[in-house]
Amino acid sequence: MPLSLDTLLAQPANGGSFTGTSGSASLGAGTTAGNTVIIVATFPSAQTPTMATPSGFVRDGPSIAGAARTYVFRRSGVPASETSWTLTPTGSASVRWSVFELVGLDPDAPVDVNVSTYTTATSGTTISTGTAPRSTTYDGLVLAVHAAYDST
Repeated sequence: MPLSLDTLLAQPANGGSFTGTSGSASLGAGTTAGNTVIIVATFPSAQTPTMATPSGFVRDGPSIAGAARTYVFRRSGVPASETSWTLTPTGSASVRWSVFELVGLDPDAPVDVNVSTYTTATSGTTISTGTAPRSTTYDGLVLAVHAAYDST
């Protein structure tokens, strides 16, 4: 069966925000054992903290740069019935987050390709998304994150 968002999402994605040194990313219902949870968190780089990797997760992606700090965290083989995970910036920040529970990703090799850098720009410039290395998978999920920060 070809991969599609309908066959990959175990339940509807959820998103929200918090301001401070701790907050939760949560789903509407408990997880199914063995699935994969992806959390995407962003905050303006004018707020200088970094984001600690949540317990049980790994961070996927290149070094953080630019006006909007972006983090992608993944946890393969989640236990049943989890509904929320704590996000902890190293200092107070205004964090936006999205969380997805995915079914059918390979728990042993869930990441095939990662870009090596972020692309940044100043106001009014055109930027390229860059090029990712060639993939070796035939059925894969592509996750692209675009974050922006307007200081005004």
